[in-house]
Amino acid sequence: MSNLIEAEGLIKSFGRVKALDGLDLGVGQGQIHGFLGPNGAGKSTLCRTIVGLHRESAGTTTIDGEPAGPKQRLRACSMVFQDVNYQLFADSVRTEVSFGLTDAEAPDAARVDEVLDGLGLAAYAERHPATLSGGQKQRLAVAACIATGKRLLVFDEPTSGLDLGSMRTVAALVRRLADEGRAVLVVTHDLEFIGQACDKAVRVEAGRIAAEAVVEGDLQAVRELLAKG
Repeated sequence: MSNLIEAEGLIKSFGRVKALDGLDLGVGQGQIHGFLGPNGAGKSTLCRTIVGLHRESAGTTTIDGEPAGPKQRLRACSMVFQDVNYQLFADSVRTEVSFGLTDAEAPDAARVDEVLDGLGLAAYAERHPATLSGGQKQRLAVAACIATGKRLLVFDEPTSGLDLGSMRTVAALVRRLADEGRAVLVVTHDLEFIGQACDKAVRVEAGRIAAEAVVEGDLQAVRELLAKG
């Protein structure tokens, strides 16, 4: 299977600090990659660069085999932050789905309703996003990604602070998003989540991919991956 998005020799420097150091990555449609590693390893910088929020210092990134700069990647990719409050701006759930888009880019009303219904948010369409629970806010951020046709989604610590039941709910949502044909990247320290949702676990160290393992429905491969560190 060809990769939806692929990066080769990716370097990202902040002044004299090299956060990404010649990193290679490929992710296909329907795949979920979970990124592990110590704080400062480059996981979040990698994800921000892949989606176009950071401009790489060197290296190439392609989408469907075609070169894609940061602007092209922003159109195809989106990131759901750990604290979604920083990316919710509108005064209602319904308007949040197409907030900031031009008339040509915005989904029509029927599509918005369809997406909200599919994520269990239809009953809250006229509510202010600030009144939603944490899980509902996360799903609202996902709704905006889906409605605008984003093909690669990135989640930054999506299960931080959640109990086991809520973690499994998020894992099921992420799995569904991939099964619908999207590629998904997840930065997480949650091994249970990786075992529930991810196809591949990837350990990042010093701005490079140090090791990776296929996740086969349990945590053994992930534990072995961590043991190599």
